[in-house]
Amino acid sequence: MKIEITKTCNRCGILQPISEFQKHEAYTGGHVCICKKCTSDYGRKRREDPKIKERLYANNKIWKLRNPKRALNIKLRSYIKILQKNGYKVIKINS
Repeated sequence: MKIEITKTCNRCGILQPISEFQKHEAYTGGHVCICKKCTSDYGRKRREDPKIKERLYANNKIWKLRNPKRALNIKLRSYIKILQKNGYKVIKINS
């Protein structure tokens, strides 16, 4: 006999298996109250909003100005990942 734990999403109101909810220790039962699909939809709509897009761009630009070394490091790591994904062998040299 297999028991499946379910939970109702607070946003869409659909009863779903617990695997459809992100784990989070701070919440009762150890999972968030909004399902993964609703969380994803909310984030996508939020990022597409022009006002929020503009604010995120401005905040990102400010962060890069305040943290130039870290911003450069992130760019370098991203570039290395792209090279590795395309089959190039990357050798790290400590200088």
